[in-house]
Amino acid sequence: MNSLCDTWGVDQSQILPTATRFFNEYKKLSTVTKKQDQQILNLQVKYLLSSQAENKFFFVKSDQESPTLYFSFLPQFAAKLKETEKGIIYLGENFILGLLGSAGQDELTGELEKVCKESSSKPVKMNKKKDVKFDFKIKGQKPVVTKEICQFNITGAGFNLEKVEEVLKKFNVAEMD
Repeated sequence: MNSLCDTWGVDQSQILPTATRFFNEYKKLSTVTKKQDQQILNLQVKYLLSSQAENKFFFVKSDQESPTLYFSFLPQFAAKLKETEKGIIYLGENFILGLLGSAGQDELTGELEKVCKESSSKPVKMNKKKDVKFDFKIKGQKPVVTKEICQFNITGAGFNLEKVEEVLKKFNVAEMD
């Protein structure tokens, strides 16, 4: 109790109200942060889709701890990415997740998996799909399935992102600013 009083700069009678305020503000900020992360992802993909750049595939360094956000929200763009033959890859220290608008990406994904296995401190798992399903969760609307596309994810721990970037650049995957 004394440590909390010193750390928070309050007397003992204010510990519970202060803790409650911290908790409530944490919950509110977590919700705001989640919405902002979703908005950033939407803007990144919309930028990619409207880009006239020579490169069709881009990567983004992610500060997310896990790829959950990308698994949840990226598939809704599968049809548009396939239509434009563009793609996006998100890199984290423990994951790589990509949605590429063309199915023939075995060489790229194979090299990424190899580089990840070389540096990961945990067993590396690779999952790759050619069909992507997205459910908009609107009553009466069936899920959209996009075929002949490449969605992949690689998980592990402590990936050497410099080597991952080298592989991506070798395959003309540019970093998104």
